[in-house]
Parts: sequence; structure tokens; C-alpha cells
Amino acid sequence: MYTGIDVSRWQGAIDWKKVAAAGIQFAIIRCVDGDLYVDACFEYNYKEAKENGLAVGVYKYSYATTVDEAEAEAKAVVDVLRGKQLEAKVWLDLEDKCQQNLDKDLFYEIVKKFLGIVSEAGYQVGIYCNQYWYKSILTDEIKSLTDNYWIAKWSTVKPNLGEIAWQYTSTGSVDGIRGNVDLDYYYAEFDSVDSAGPTLVPVAPGKSVEELAREVIAGKWGNGVARREALENAGYDYETVQAKVNKLLEKDPAEPQEKPQVKSVEELAKEVLAGKWGNGAARREALEKAGYSYEAVQAKVNELVHSIKPVQKGTKSVEELAREVIAGKWGNGAARREALEKAGYSYEAVQKRVNEILE
Repeated sequence: MYTGIDVSRWQGAIDWKKVAAAGIQFAIIRCVDGDLYVDACFEYNYKEAKENGLAVGVYKYSYATTVDEAEAEAKAVVDVLRGKQLEAKVWLDLEDKCQQNLDKDLFYEIVKKFLGIVSEAGYQVGIYCNQYWYKSILTDEIKSLTDNYWIAKWSTVKPNLGEIAWQYTSTGSVDGIRGNVDLDYYYAEFDSVDSAGPTLVPVAPGKSVEELAREVIAGKWGNGVARREALENAGYDYETVQAKVNKLLEKDPAEPQEKPQVKSVEELAKEVLAGKWGNGAARREALEKAGYSYEAVQAKVNELVHSIKPVQKGTKSVEELAREVIAGKWGNGAARREALEKAGYSYEAVQKRVNEILE
């Protein structure tokens, strides 16, 4: 049995060295958000978790209500995982209210489509859900699509539903992470990964060099060797695309200079969170070449990452709020309490209903 955590941008900047020293052996990291953009902290979390010796898996919280939407979610996940190796699987997170009352045959096709695309890309897949969903929402046909289940039951008593992973609390504490964090157990052995990595599903050739270069700058094709491999696997010429990237980032002095578009710090920060300015040194370089202050934008990014926008006071029932808490829309621990109370709700009443639903 292994001890681990699952995280997203809501945990902010994690000190993975401290996390590893605290005895955490694996991390399941959100890779793509609801708008199909890369989670703002994914690249950092993946890199640092790997460098500190943790086994890594990823999850995608699903909002798909059609097969086409499930396909788009799966392709977004495959895209962000290009060149990356996982040991703790790709998890389809099923818990959103939008899927709860779907036609059962349609829901089966949605789950089948997502798992199929990610599996064909070479990754081991599984389903995350809470105990109620497993027993009452998932049909036998859906359950037959995978043997890998990660069950949420916030309790000291194991679910015993044949799961290979168990999320047993949302209010855990781990050195290196501010505030509460989900804690998990993993009962299977981690996936063995060939040194060449999984087979990647290439995108269909047909994009212009300009379009590809802008996607590279936006962080959609990875970096270094992984970028070359992804572009060439997709049928594109790496050197041509990279030359265009360099030209866009370092304009030829002989070319007429366009008047830069002036954007507010908040607008830029939201674009950063949407993945439009790349990561790390590439983000700094792109922002500064566009005439913006990297420090000011990054400070605003950090502020947005740690903020939770409350809903209008008194507009939702305890039942609705509890379902939103389970869906991860109100954060964890102290942040959850603060957000609910600022929105004019009783944290105790909502949390009590959450516990009733999950137990």
C-alpha cells in the first residue's frame, strides 16, 4: 500500500521536496480544467513531483454531457501528456451534477469514448467517483469498461468496492502544502512504463506553420526533445516550426514593428492561467518581449489562484451546496469554510450534508 495526495492549482505553490520528505509516495495531479486549458500548476507539479521521486498520475474532472464533449476532454488530456510518463494512471473524475441524470446508454458512450482515446494513447486508465456514484449512478456496463477504480469515501472505514485507490479525507495536512489537501491510499503496483514512453496519438497534419508556432508559444507542444517528438509524430517539420517560433518571439529588426496591444495585468494573468503565455522561463520571456512586467503579472496570477469567488448571498440550498463541495467547487478545509461563510452560508450545515451524502 502506498500513501499519496491528489492536487490541482487550488493548492497553490507546493514544496515537493517537503512533501516527499513527509512520506508521500505518489501524487495524482489535475492536468486539464473545465475549459480544457492546462491546469495553471500542472507543469510545475508534474516536474517537481517527478524530480522528488513520487509516482505520478493525473485526473480530469469531467463535465461532458455528449460523446463529442468526452472526445474533446480526452484529446485535451492526451495533448498535455505528450512526452510525459505516468505511473499512477489517468483518472476520469465522474461526480458532476450535469452527468448525474444522463440517459444511461449515453453516459456509457461518454465514458467509453474518454477511456478509449486515452487508453489508445498508451496510458492506463481508471474511474474516480464517490461511493454513492459507484453504487447508484454507474451502471454495470460502465463498470465493465475498466477494472481500475479510485473511490472517494471520507471515513476511517475502507469502501471495499474492489478499488485500487481510496481517497479517505479532504482535510489532510502534509508538510509543504498550505491548508488542507486530499489524502489517498493506492493498493496496486504502479504502472511500468517503457523507456520510450507511451505511444502518443498524433494530431492530424493540416495546420499552418504560423498556427503551430503560436500553439508552441502557448505551451501546447511541450518543450525541448518532447516538443520535437510531438511535432514530428504529428507529421510536422520541427525545424520549420521552431524557426517561426523564434521569429515570433524575437522579431526581425528589418520587419515593421507592430504596435503592441496594451492589456491590463488582470487580463494578462487570466491569459496565463488559460495557458496562453507558456510556462517558466518561456512565460517570462514572452511577457517581457511583449512589453509587460513579468513580476506584476505573476503576482496577479498567484492572487487569482488563491482566490475563490463566492456566489451571491443566500441563493443556493444546503443540498445544492453540498453537491458543489463534493464536486470540488468550494475548495478544501479552511478555504472552503471561508468561502462558504463569505457567501453567507453555514459551513457546518453544508459540511454535515456533505458527510451524509458520502457516508
